[in-house]
Amino acid sequence: MKKIFLIISIITALLLLTIALIWTWAYRTYFYTKPLNQQELKNITPDWTKATKGNWSPWHTDPTDPTNTKTWNPTASFNHWLTTIPDQNKAWPILIDTILANPQIFKHEALGDYPDNPEHWNQITTLIQSTQGQNAITQLKKALTRPTLGCGLYTSTETHLHQALLKHGLQDDNWNPNPNPNPSSIDILLPALGSLRNSAHFLKSAAIYELTNNNPDEFVELVQTIYTSAQLANETPIIIGQLVEIAIKATANDLIMWSLEQHPETFTDQHLAKLSSIIEDARIQTFIWQGQALLFRDTIRRTVIDNGQPNPTSINSAFSDGSITSTPSSFPAAQLHPSLQRLFYVHDLVAKQAELRSRIPWDPTLQPSDTIYQQHKDSLNKVSQILMDTLLPALDQAAARFQGLAQQSIAARTLLALHRHKLRHNTFPQALNDLDQDLLTFNPMDIFTGNQLHYQPTNEGPLLYALGNDRDDDQGRYKKGVLSITKPIDADWPMYSNHKLNKLYPDD
Repeated sequence: MKKIFLIISIITALLLLTIALIWTWAYRTYFYTKPLNQQELKNITPDWTKATKGNWSPWHTDPTDPTNTKTWNPTASFNHWLTTIPDQNKAWPILIDTILANPQIFKHEALGDYPDNPEHWNQITTLIQSTQGQNAITQLKKALTRPTLGCGLYTSTETHLHQALLKHGLQDDNWNPNPNPNPSSIDILLPALGSLRNSAHFLKSAAIYELTNNNPDEFVELVQTIYTSAQLANETPIIIGQLVEIAIKATANDLIMWSLEQHPETFTDQHLAKLSSIIEDARIQTFIWQGQALLFRDTIRRTVIDNGQPNPTSINSAFSDGSITSTPSSFPAAQLHPSLQRLFYVHDLVAKQAELRSRIPWDPTLQPSDTIYQQHKDSLNKVSQILMDTLLPALDQAAARFQGLAQQSIAARTLLALHRHKLRHNTFPQALNDLDQDLLTFNPMDIFTGNQLHYQPTNEGPLLYALGNDRDDDQGRYKKGVLSITKPIDADWPMYSNHKLNKLYPDD
Protein backbone atom coordinates (compact mmCIF):
# COMPACT_ATOMS: atom_id res chain seq x y z
CA MET A 1 0.00 0.00 0.00
CA LYS A 2 2.84 2.35 0.90
CA LYS A 3 4.49 1.52 -2.41
CA ILE A 4 1.35 2.42 -4.35
CA PHE A 5 1.00 5.67 -2.40
CA LEU A 6 4.65 6.50 -3.15
CA ILE A 7 4.13 5.88 -6.86
CA ILE A 8 1.00 8.06 -6.90
CA SER A 9 2.88 10.79 -5.05
CA ILE A 10 5.74 10.67 -7.51
CA ILE A 11 3.35 10.74 -10.51
CA THR A 12 1.43 13.66 -8.96
CA ALA A 13 4.65 15.56 -8.31
CA LEU A 14 5.83 14.95 -11.86
CA LEU A 15 2.45 16.05 -13.21
CA LEU A 16 2.52 19.24 -11.14
CA LEU A 17 6.09 19.89 -12.25
CA THR A 18 5.10 19.37 -15.87
CA ILE A 19 2.16 21.76 -15.48
CA ALA A 20 4.46 24.31 -13.84
CA LEU A 21 6.99 23.97 -16.64
CA ILE A 22 4.26 24.32 -19.30
CA TRP A 23 2.85 27.37 -17.51
CA THR A 24 6.31 28.90 -17.22
CA TRP A 25 6.96 28.24 -20.91
CA ALA A 26 3.55 29.65 -21.87
CA TYR A 27 4.05 32.75 -19.74
CA ARG A 28 7.54 33.43 -21.09
CA THR A 29 6.38 32.77 -24.64
CA TYR A 30 3.07 34.62 -24.66
CA PHE A 31 3.33 37.26 -21.92
CA TYR A 32 6.87 37.76 -20.67
CA THR A 33 8.90 40.57 -22.19
CA LYS A 34 12.33 41.81 -21.28
CA PRO A 35 11.86 45.20 -19.55
CA LEU A 36 13.05 48.35 -21.27
CA ASN A 37 16.21 50.02 -20.03
CA GLN A 38 16.09 53.54 -18.66
CA GLN A 39 16.99 55.18 -21.97
CA GLU A 40 14.30 53.22 -23.80
CA LEU A 41 11.73 54.13 -21.13
CA LYS A 42 12.36 57.80 -21.83
CA ASN A 43 11.29 57.29 -25.44
CA ILE A 44 7.84 55.75 -24.95
CA THR A 45 5.96 59.01 -24.29
CA PRO A 46 5.63 60.95 -27.56
CA ASP A 47 5.24 64.71 -27.78
CA TRP A 48 1.49 64.64 -28.30
CA THR A 49 1.38 68.31 -29.33
CA LYS A 50 2.78 67.23 -32.71
CA ALA A 51 -0.52 65.45 -33.32
CA THR A 52 -2.93 67.66 -31.38
CA LYS A 53 -1.34 71.06 -32.14
CA GLY A 54 -1.56 71.69 -28.41
CA ASN A 55 -5.34 72.04 -28.56
CA TRP A 56 -6.07 68.88 -26.58
CA SER A 57 -4.34 65.85 -25.10
CA PRO A 58 -4.98 62.12 -24.82
CA TRP A 59 -5.16 62.76 -21.07
CA HIS A 60 -8.43 64.28 -19.95
CA THR A 61 -9.64 65.91 -16.75
CA ASP A 62 -13.41 65.81 -16.37
CA PRO A 63 -14.55 69.36 -15.46
CA THR A 64 -17.16 67.84 -13.10
CA ASP A 65 -14.58 65.70 -11.24
CA PRO A 66 -13.76 67.40 -7.87
CA THR A 67 -10.48 65.43 -7.65
CA ASN A 68 -9.22 66.72 -11.03
CA THR A 69 -7.97 63.23 -11.84
CA LYS A 70 -6.40 62.80 -15.27
CA THR A 71 -7.56 59.78 -17.19
CA TRP A 72 -6.64 58.40 -20.60
CA ASN A 73 -9.55 59.58 -22.74
CA PRO A 74 -8.46 61.20 -26.04
CA THR A 75 -11.96 61.41 -27.53
CA ALA A 76 -13.38 63.18 -24.47
CA SER A 77 -10.41 65.56 -24.46
CA PHE A 78 -10.94 66.33 -28.15
CA ASN A 79 -14.69 66.79 -27.74
CA HIS A 80 -14.20 69.04 -24.70
CA TRP A 81 -11.82 71.21 -26.73
CA LEU A 82 -14.49 71.56 -29.41
CA THR A 83 -16.94 72.92 -26.82
CA THR A 84 -14.57 75.88 -26.36
CA ILE A 85 -14.81 76.76 -30.08
CA PRO A 86 -17.77 78.96 -31.11
CA ASP A 87 -19.94 77.43 -33.82
CA GLN A 88 -19.22 80.40 -36.08
CA ASN A 89 -15.61 79.18 -36.24
CA LYS A 90 -16.57 75.62 -37.21
CA ALA A 91 -16.87 74.38 -40.78
CA TRP A 92 -18.79 71.18 -40.00
CA PRO A 93 -22.28 72.58 -39.19
CA ILE A 94 -22.50 74.43 -42.54
CA LEU A 95 -20.70 71.70 -44.47
CA ILE A 96 -23.00 68.86 -43.49
CA ASP A 97 -26.14 71.02 -43.81
CA THR A 98 -25.13 72.02 -47.35
CA ILE A 99 -24.43 68.43 -48.41
CA LEU A 100 -27.67 67.03 -46.99
CA ALA A 101 -29.68 69.90 -48.50
CA ASN A 102 -28.39 69.09 -51.99
CA PRO A 103 -28.34 65.32 -52.55
CA GLN A 104 -28.87 65.80 -56.29
CA ILE A 105 -25.51 67.58 -56.40
CA PHE A 106 -23.35 65.70 -53.94
CA LYS A 107 -24.49 62.24 -55.00
CA HIS A 108 -23.91 62.79 -58.71
CA GLU A 109 -21.69 60.05 -60.14
CA ALA A 110 -19.63 62.44 -62.28
CA LEU A 111 -18.84 64.96 -59.55
CA GLY A 112 -15.20 66.00 -59.85
CA ASP A 113 -14.70 64.44 -63.29
CA TYR A 114 -13.07 66.39 -66.09
CA PRO A 115 -15.51 67.39 -68.88
CA ASP A 116 -14.89 64.50 -71.29
CA ASN A 117 -18.38 63.00 -71.16
CA PRO A 118 -20.75 65.57 -72.75
CA GLU A 119 -23.86 64.08 -71.16
CA HIS A 120 -22.41 64.03 -67.67
CA TRP A 121 -20.82 67.45 -68.06
CA ASN A 122 -24.11 69.00 -69.19
CA GLN A 123 -25.72 67.56 -66.06
CA ILE A 124 -22.96 68.93 -63.83
CA THR A 125 -23.14 72.31 -65.57
CA THR A 126 -26.88 72.48 -65.00
CA LEU A 127 -26.39 71.73 -61.31
CA ILE A 128 -23.67 74.38 -60.93
CA GLN A 129 -25.73 77.04 -62.74
CA SER A 130 -28.84 76.35 -60.65
CA THR A 131 -29.79 78.45 -57.66
CA GLN A 132 -29.12 75.45 -55.43
CA GLY A 133 -25.68 74.98 -56.96
CA GLN A 134 -24.67 78.62 -56.56
CA ASN A 135 -25.94 78.66 -52.98
CA ALA A 136 -23.97 75.48 -52.25
CA ILE A 137 -20.77 77.07 -53.57
CA THR A 138 -21.37 80.15 -51.43
CA GLN A 139 -21.99 78.05 -48.34
CA LEU A 140 -18.93 75.86 -48.93
CA LYS A 141 -16.71 78.91 -49.33
CA LYS A 142 -18.09 80.22 -46.06
CA ALA A 143 -17.62 76.91 -44.25
CA LEU A 144 -14.31 75.66 -45.55
CA THR A 145 -12.36 78.83 -44.81
CA ARG A 146 -13.23 78.62 -41.12
CA PRO A 147 -10.32 77.75 -38.80
CA THR A 148 -11.83 74.61 -37.24
CA LEU A 149 -13.59 71.59 -38.71
CA GLY A 150 -15.54 70.99 -35.50
CA CYS A 151 -16.89 67.46 -35.90
CA GLY A 152 -16.99 65.60 -32.59
CA LEU A 153 -15.67 62.07 -32.10
CA TYR A 154 -18.35 59.54 -31.21
CA THR A 155 -19.41 55.99 -31.98
CA SER A 156 -22.96 57.28 -32.45
CA THR A 157 -24.21 60.17 -34.60
CA GLU A 158 -22.42 63.46 -33.94
CA THR A 159 -24.67 66.30 -32.73
CA HIS A 160 -24.48 68.62 -35.78
CA LEU A 161 -24.99 65.69 -38.13
CA HIS A 162 -28.02 64.58 -36.11
CA GLN A 163 -29.53 68.06 -36.25
CA ALA A 164 -28.94 68.29 -40.00
CA LEU A 165 -30.52 64.88 -40.59
CA LEU A 166 -33.66 65.91 -38.70
CA LYS A 167 -33.77 69.30 -40.46
CA HIS A 168 -33.85 67.61 -43.86
CA GLY A 169 -36.35 64.94 -42.88
CA LEU A 170 -33.87 62.07 -42.77
CA GLN A 171 -33.94 59.22 -40.28
CA ASP A 172 -31.15 58.79 -37.77
CA ASP A 173 -30.93 55.24 -36.47
CA ASN A 174 -27.57 55.76 -34.83
CA TRP A 175 -28.44 58.66 -32.53
CA ASN A 176 -27.63 58.35 -28.84
CA PRO A 177 -28.44 61.36 -26.61
CA ASN A 178 -26.05 59.92 -24.00
CA PRO A 179 -23.06 58.79 -26.05
CA ASN A 180 -20.24 56.65 -24.70
CA PRO A 181 -18.08 59.03 -22.62
CA ASN A 182 -14.85 57.17 -23.45
CA PRO A 183 -15.16 55.44 -26.82
CA SER A 184 -12.27 53.66 -28.47
CA SER A 185 -10.53 55.76 -31.10
CA ILE A 186 -10.57 52.80 -33.45
CA ASP A 187 -14.40 52.63 -33.29
CA ILE A 188 -15.29 56.31 -33.70
CA LEU A 189 -17.19 57.54 -36.75
CA LEU A 190 -15.51 60.07 -39.04
CA PRO A 191 -18.29 61.43 -41.28
CA ALA A 192 -16.54 64.74 -41.86
CA LEU A 193 -13.69 63.18 -43.83
CA GLY A 194 -15.97 61.82 -46.53
CA SER A 195 -17.84 65.11 -46.60
CA LEU A 196 -14.59 67.02 -47.13
CA ARG A 197 -13.68 64.77 -50.07
CA ASN A 198 -17.16 65.19 -51.52
CA SER A 199 -17.10 68.96 -51.23
CA ALA A 200 -13.65 69.08 -52.86
CA HIS A 201 -15.01 67.16 -55.84
CA PHE A 202 -17.92 69.59 -56.19
CA LEU A 203 -15.65 72.63 -55.93
CA LYS A 204 -13.35 71.06 -58.54
CA SER A 205 -16.31 70.77 -60.92
CA ALA A 206 -17.28 74.37 -60.15
CA ALA A 207 -13.70 75.53 -60.82
CA ILE A 208 -13.63 73.72 -64.18
CA TYR A 209 -16.95 75.33 -65.09
CA GLU A 210 -15.67 78.81 -64.24
CA LEU A 211 -12.42 78.37 -66.18
CA THR A 212 -14.20 77.07 -69.27
CA ASN A 213 -16.40 80.15 -69.05
CA ASN A 214 -13.38 82.47 -68.97
CA ASN A 215 -13.55 83.35 -65.28
CA PRO A 216 -10.02 82.74 -63.93
CA ASP A 217 -10.60 84.89 -60.83
CA GLU A 218 -13.30 82.53 -59.59
CA PHE A 219 -11.22 79.51 -60.61
CA VAL A 220 -8.32 80.67 -58.44
CA GLU A 221 -10.63 81.39 -55.51
CA LEU A 222 -12.14 77.90 -55.72
CA VAL A 223 -8.70 76.29 -55.85
CA GLN A 224 -7.81 78.28 -52.75
CA THR A 225 -10.94 76.97 -51.01
CA ILE A 226 -10.10 73.37 -51.91
CA TYR A 227 -6.58 73.75 -50.54
CA THR A 228 -7.81 75.40 -47.36
CA SER A 229 -10.37 72.67 -46.80
CA ALA A 230 -7.66 70.00 -46.97
CA GLN A 231 -6.03 71.29 -43.81
CA LEU A 232 -9.23 70.68 -41.85
CA ALA A 233 -8.92 66.93 -42.45
CA ASN A 234 -6.02 66.38 -40.07
CA GLU A 235 -7.85 67.94 -37.13
CA THR A 236 -8.26 64.30 -36.16
CA PRO A 237 -4.59 63.30 -36.47
CA ILE A 238 -5.02 59.58 -37.13
CA ILE A 239 -3.55 58.29 -40.36
CA ILE A 240 -6.81 58.36 -42.35
CA GLY A 241 -7.20 62.09 -41.64
CA GLN A 242 -3.68 62.74 -42.90
CA LEU A 243 -4.32 60.72 -46.05
CA VAL A 244 -7.56 62.60 -46.77
CA GLU A 245 -5.65 65.88 -46.47
CA ILE A 246 -3.12 64.60 -49.01
CA ALA A 247 -5.86 63.42 -51.37
CA ILE A 248 -7.62 66.81 -51.35
CA LYS A 249 -4.39 68.73 -51.95
CA ALA A 250 -3.53 66.33 -54.77
CA THR A 251 -6.96 67.09 -56.29
CA ALA A 252 -6.16 70.82 -56.25
CA ASN A 253 -2.68 70.30 -57.71
CA ASP A 254 -4.05 68.11 -60.48
CA LEU A 255 -6.67 70.74 -61.24
CA ILE A 256 -3.96 73.39 -61.59
CA MET A 257 -1.97 71.15 -63.96
CA TRP A 258 -5.08 70.48 -66.03
CA SER A 259 -5.83 74.20 -66.27
CA LEU A 260 -2.33 74.90 -67.61
CA GLU A 261 -2.70 72.14 -70.19
CA GLN A 262 -6.19 73.09 -71.37
CA HIS A 263 -6.63 76.84 -70.81
CA PRO A 264 -3.22 78.50 -70.27
CA GLU A 265 -4.26 81.58 -72.28
CA THR A 266 -6.94 82.40 -69.70
CA PHE A 267 -4.51 83.36 -66.95
CA THR A 268 -2.58 86.52 -66.21
CA ASP A 269 0.70 86.55 -64.35
CA GLN A 270 -1.21 87.59 -61.23
CA HIS A 271 -3.39 84.50 -61.45
CA LEU A 272 -0.42 82.18 -61.87
CA ALA A 273 1.48 83.85 -59.04
CA LYS A 274 -1.51 83.42 -56.74
CA LEU A 275 -1.84 79.72 -57.59
CA SER A 276 1.85 79.23 -56.83
CA SER A 277 1.51 80.99 -53.48
CA ILE A 278 -1.46 78.78 -52.58
CA ILE A 279 0.72 75.69 -52.98
CA GLU A 280 3.67 77.33 -51.24
CA ASP A 281 1.60 78.32 -48.21
CA ALA A 282 0.58 74.67 -47.69
CA ARG A 283 4.23 73.66 -47.23
CA ILE A 284 5.78 70.27 -47.77
CA GLN A 285 4.53 67.96 -45.03
CA THR A 286 5.59 64.61 -43.61
CA PHE A 287 3.81 61.79 -41.85
CA ILE A 288 2.82 62.73 -38.29
CA TRP A 289 3.75 59.46 -36.57
CA GLN A 290 2.49 60.69 -33.19
CA GLY A 291 -1.08 60.54 -34.51
CA GLN A 292 -0.66 56.86 -35.34
CA ALA A 293 0.98 56.31 -31.93
CA LEU A 294 -2.02 57.90 -30.19
CA LEU A 295 -4.48 55.61 -31.97
CA PHE A 296 -2.32 52.56 -31.24
CA ARG A 297 -1.94 53.38 -27.55
CA ASP A 298 -5.64 54.04 -27.15
CA THR A 299 -6.39 50.62 -28.59
CA ILE A 300 -3.77 48.78 -26.55
CA ARG A 301 -4.69 50.52 -23.28
CA ARG A 302 -8.16 49.01 -23.69
CA THR A 303 -6.75 45.48 -23.68
CA VAL A 304 -5.22 45.68 -20.19
CA ILE A 305 -6.53 45.33 -16.65
CA ASP A 306 -6.30 47.92 -13.89
CA ASN A 307 -2.77 47.02 -12.86
CA GLY A 308 -1.51 47.66 -16.36
CA GLN A 309 -1.08 44.02 -17.40
CA PRO A 310 -2.45 42.49 -20.61
CA ASN A 311 -6.00 41.22 -20.28
CA PRO A 312 -6.53 38.08 -22.41
CA THR A 313 -10.31 38.50 -22.19
CA SER A 314 -10.22 42.01 -23.69
CA ILE A 315 -7.75 40.93 -26.35
CA ASN A 316 -9.89 37.94 -27.32
CA SER A 317 -13.01 40.14 -27.44
CA ALA A 318 -11.25 42.62 -29.69
CA PHE A 319 -10.31 39.92 -32.19
CA SER A 320 -13.63 38.08 -32.06
CA ASP A 321 -16.04 40.96 -32.73
CA GLY A 322 -13.68 43.61 -34.13
CA SER A 323 -14.68 46.16 -31.48
CA ILE A 324 -12.89 47.36 -28.38
CA THR A 325 -15.28 48.66 -25.75
CA SER A 326 -13.22 48.29 -22.57
CA THR A 327 -12.30 51.29 -20.46
CA PRO A 328 -8.63 52.11 -21.07
CA SER A 329 -5.96 51.87 -18.43
CA SER A 330 -4.90 55.27 -17.10
CA PHE A 331 -1.64 54.05 -15.63
CA PRO A 332 1.30 56.27 -16.62
CA ALA A 333 3.45 54.64 -19.29
CA ALA A 334 6.24 54.07 -16.74
CA GLN A 335 3.90 51.94 -14.61
CA LEU A 336 2.47 49.74 -17.34
CA HIS A 337 3.46 46.11 -17.70
CA PRO A 338 6.89 45.69 -19.37
CA SER A 339 5.29 43.84 -22.28
CA LEU A 340 3.15 46.91 -23.08
CA GLN A 341 6.07 49.27 -22.68
CA ARG A 342 8.08 47.15 -25.09
CA LEU A 343 5.12 47.05 -27.49
CA PHE A 344 4.84 50.85 -27.50
CA TYR A 345 8.59 51.17 -27.97
CA VAL A 346 8.72 48.86 -30.99
CA HIS A 347 5.59 50.40 -32.52
CA ASP A 348 7.13 53.86 -32.29
CA LEU A 349 10.38 52.70 -33.90
CA VAL A 350 8.34 51.48 -36.85
CA ALA A 351 6.18 54.62 -37.02
CA LYS A 352 9.22 56.91 -36.79
CA GLN A 353 10.78 55.04 -39.70
CA ALA A 354 7.67 55.76 -41.74
CA GLU A 355 8.06 59.46 -40.92
CA LEU A 356 11.66 59.36 -42.17
CA ARG A 357 10.52 57.60 -45.33
CA SER A 358 7.88 60.28 -45.96
CA ARG A 359 10.55 62.98 -46.32
CA ILE A 360 12.08 64.21 -49.55
CA PRO A 361 14.30 63.57 -51.36
CA TRP A 362 13.58 59.84 -51.55
CA ASP A 363 16.32 57.91 -49.72
CA PRO A 364 16.73 54.35 -51.06
CA THR A 365 19.05 53.48 -48.18
CA LEU A 366 16.25 53.82 -45.63
CA GLN A 367 14.94 50.43 -44.60
CA PRO A 368 11.21 49.76 -44.97
CA SER A 369 9.18 50.17 -41.80
CA ASP A 370 8.28 46.49 -41.88
CA THR A 371 12.00 45.61 -41.86
CA ILE A 372 12.40 47.60 -38.65
CA TYR A 373 9.49 45.67 -37.20
CA GLN A 374 10.95 42.31 -38.21
CA GLN A 375 14.26 43.27 -36.62
CA HIS A 376 12.54 43.87 -33.28
CA LYS A 377 9.72 41.36 -33.51
CA ASP A 378 11.49 38.72 -31.42
CA SER A 379 11.75 41.20 -28.54
CA LEU A 380 7.95 41.07 -28.26
CA ASN A 381 5.98 38.25 -26.70
CA LYS A 382 3.52 36.29 -28.83
CA VAL A 383 0.49 38.32 -27.74
CA SER A 384 2.25 41.58 -28.58
CA GLN A 385 3.26 40.21 -31.95
CA ILE A 386 -0.35 39.35 -32.74
CA LEU A 387 -1.43 42.85 -31.73
CA MET A 388 1.24 44.47 -33.92
CA ASP A 389 0.47 42.22 -36.88
CA THR A 390 -3.22 43.07 -36.61
CA LEU A 391 -3.16 46.79 -35.80
CA LEU A 392 -0.17 48.10 -37.76
CA PRO A 393 -1.29 49.77 -41.02
CA ALA A 394 0.72 49.86 -44.24
CA LEU A 395 2.89 52.74 -43.10
CA ASP A 396 5.34 52.67 -46.02
CA GLN A 397 2.49 53.07 -48.48
CA ALA A 398 1.26 56.05 -46.45
CA ALA A 399 4.77 57.53 -46.41
CA ALA A 400 4.93 57.25 -50.20
CA ARG A 401 1.69 59.26 -50.45
CA PHE A 402 3.40 62.16 -48.68
CA GLN A 403 6.36 61.97 -51.04
CA GLY A 404 4.05 61.78 -54.04
CA LEU A 405 2.18 64.90 -52.95
CA ALA A 406 5.47 66.72 -52.40
CA GLN A 407 6.63 65.84 -55.93
CA GLN A 408 3.32 66.87 -57.43
CA SER A 409 3.34 70.19 -55.53
CA ILE A 410 6.90 70.97 -56.65
CA ALA A 411 5.98 70.11 -60.22
CA ALA A 412 2.85 72.28 -60.18
CA ARG A 413 4.84 75.27 -58.94
CA THR A 414 7.53 74.63 -61.58
CA LEU A 415 4.92 74.47 -64.35
CA LEU A 416 3.39 77.71 -63.08
CA ALA A 417 6.84 79.33 -63.21
CA LEU A 418 7.34 78.09 -66.78
CA HIS A 419 4.01 79.55 -67.88
CA ARG A 420 4.78 82.85 -66.15
CA HIS A 421 8.06 82.94 -68.06
CA LYS A 422 6.17 82.41 -71.32
CA LEU A 423 3.80 85.28 -70.49
CA ARG A 424 6.83 87.55 -70.09
CA HIS A 425 8.93 86.33 -73.02
CA ASN A 426 6.37 84.74 -75.39
CA THR A 427 8.20 81.42 -75.24
CA PHE A 428 9.09 78.73 -72.73
CA PRO A 429 12.71 78.74 -71.52
CA GLN A 430 15.17 76.23 -72.96
CA ALA A 431 16.17 75.08 -69.46
CA LEU A 432 14.91 75.52 -65.92
CA ASN A 433 17.99 77.56 -65.09
CA ASP A 434 16.90 80.07 -67.77
CA LEU A 435 13.80 80.96 -65.75
CA ASP A 436 13.76 84.51 -64.41
CA GLN A 437 15.28 84.47 -60.93
CA ASP A 438 12.13 85.76 -59.23
CA LEU A 439 10.13 82.85 -60.67
CA LEU A 440 12.33 80.12 -59.25
CA THR A 441 12.35 80.90 -55.52
CA PHE A 442 12.15 77.19 -54.64
CA ASN A 443 14.02 74.02 -55.53
CA PRO A 444 12.38 72.31 -58.56
CA MET A 445 13.42 68.97 -57.14
CA ASP A 446 13.17 65.51 -58.59
CA ILE A 447 12.51 63.74 -55.29
CA PHE A 448 14.09 60.53 -56.57
CA THR A 449 17.51 62.08 -57.17
CA GLY A 450 17.56 65.33 -55.21
CA ASN A 451 18.54 67.11 -58.44
CA GLN A 452 16.37 69.31 -60.63
CA LEU A 453 13.41 67.88 -62.47
CA HIS A 454 14.15 67.07 -66.11
CA TYR A 455 12.65 69.53 -68.55
CA GLN A 456 12.23 69.85 -72.31
CA PRO A 457 10.23 72.49 -74.20
CA THR A 458 8.07 70.83 -76.86
CA ASN A 459 5.51 71.91 -79.43
CA GLU A 460 2.79 70.53 -77.14
CA GLY A 461 4.05 72.47 -74.13
CA PRO A 462 6.60 71.83 -71.38
CA LEU A 463 7.67 68.24 -70.71
CA LEU A 464 8.63 68.11 -67.05
CA TYR A 465 9.44 64.80 -65.42
CA ALA A 466 11.09 62.98 -62.53
CA LEU A 467 13.27 59.94 -63.18
CA GLY A 468 11.43 57.48 -60.96
CA ASN A 469 13.14 55.17 -58.51
CA ASP A 470 15.28 53.48 -61.16
CA ARG A 471 16.96 56.91 -61.49
CA ASP A 472 17.66 56.58 -65.19
CA ASP A 473 16.37 58.87 -67.92
CA ASP A 474 13.62 57.28 -70.02
CA GLN A 475 12.86 60.60 -71.74
CA GLY A 476 9.61 61.00 -69.82
CA ARG A 477 8.20 57.56 -70.68
CA TYR A 478 5.46 56.79 -68.17
CA LYS A 479 4.14 53.72 -66.41
CA LYS A 480 1.50 54.03 -63.72
CA GLY A 481 3.49 51.98 -61.22
CA VAL A 482 5.99 54.83 -60.87
CA LEU A 483 3.42 56.66 -58.75
CA SER A 484 3.86 54.10 -55.98
CA ILE A 485 7.27 55.77 -55.38
CA THR A 486 8.90 52.67 -53.88
CA LYS A 487 7.88 49.95 -56.37
CA PRO A 488 10.86 49.28 -58.70
CA ILE A 489 9.85 50.14 -62.26
CA ASP A 490 11.61 51.18 -65.47
CA ALA A 491 9.81 54.46 -66.16
CA ASP A 492 9.78 58.18 -65.54
CA TRP A 493 7.07 60.31 -63.96
CA PRO A 494 5.94 63.02 -66.40
CA MET A 495 4.30 65.91 -64.59
CA TYR A 496 0.99 65.94 -66.37
CA SER A 497 -2.50 66.00 -64.91
CA ASN A 498 -4.20 62.65 -64.43
CA HIS A 499 -6.50 63.67 -67.27
CA LYS A 500 -3.59 63.99 -69.72
CA LEU A 501 -1.82 60.88 -68.45
CA ASN A 502 -4.99 58.85 -69.03
CA LYS A 503 -5.25 60.28 -72.55
CA LEU A 504 -1.62 59.59 -73.42
CA TYR A 505 -1.42 56.18 -71.74
CA PRO A 506 -4.94 54.69 -71.88
CA ASP A 507 -3.69 51.11 -71.47
CA ASP A 508 -1.54 51.77 -68.42
